[in-house]
Amino acid sequence: MALTSALFTGLSGLDVNQTRMNVVGNNIANVNTTAFKGSNALFTPQFYVTDAGGAAPDSNFGGSNPSQRGLGVQVATIEKDFSQGSINATGKSTDMAIEGPGFFIAKGADTHYTRDGAFTLNANNQLTTSNGEFVQGYGVDGNYKVVPGKLQNVSIPLGASSLAQPTLNVTMEGNLDSGGKIATGASVLNSQLLTSASGAGAPTGATLLTNVAATAAPATPLFTTGQVFTLSGKKGGRDTPAETFTVTAASTMQDLTNFYQGALGINTTVAPPTGAPIPGTSIVADTVDPNAARIVISGNAGKD
Repeated sequence: MALTSALFTGLSGLDVNQTRMNVVGNNIANVNTTAFKGSNALFTPQFYVTDAGGAAPDSNFGGSNPSQRGLGVQVATIEKDFSQGSINATGKSTDMAIEGPGFFIAKGADTHYTRDGAFTLNANNQLTTSNGEFVQGYGVDGNYKVVPGKLQNVSIPLGASSLAQPTLNVTMEGNLDSGGKIATGASVLNSQLLTSASGAGAPTGATLLTNVAATAAPATPLFTTGQVFTLSGKKGGRDTPAETFTVTAASTMQDLTNFYQGALGINTTVAPPTGAPIPGTSIVADTVDPNAARIVISGNAGKD
């Protein structure tokens, strides 16, 4: 009986180490498998047999330890190593990778989760895995906002028409150097070159905004009736109230420059320092292109 027990105990060690070799072999075999995660086999002892119990020490006896025999080893678990692997460019626009935790969702007969981002487009321009399962994600509503909690197949309609959306808001931020020198000049903002969409030459204060374009005629006007401009900022450490300007069919370049001057709070009654530009807004003809002009905004000179 003792010999049989010893043989089975030793065989248990051979058995679990064979399992470990299988795990290592699988890791090696998948060294070039996309998004493969390696595994590691962990062992734990099998149960022990107590041949003799221990005794606690007392005034006449020092005590004794129990006598126990282990009956071998077993595989406790085979765990995955989910540490981040290297991300390599493949040159294929539909290939993806996840950096950090997370999985792609693939939908076939069942729903699966994978780190393999080797995707392709089918005949319907739907993103699929190499097994033909649909890649899923959250969709968008009519306002192009993500709808969380509702999965759908990812479709990339290449070559299809889409509804163009105009730019609604432009935000500019910056910090001034508080330790810099006090400004002796003024902030000057120059617009892009503007011309008349109808080919009437450089725009002036009387030019309608709906006839102002960025390129030579024939060109699409930059402004359309109903457009609303909102201008807000900070002055003297406080927020300035937002000012709005709505483009109408009768709005002119002069109306727009007046709006900028008033909304920016430029004081045109203060004489500028020597060499500084005169504060205010103006329409300045371009020195190179006689059919173009710019809107120039000159602020007040800075002070401590």
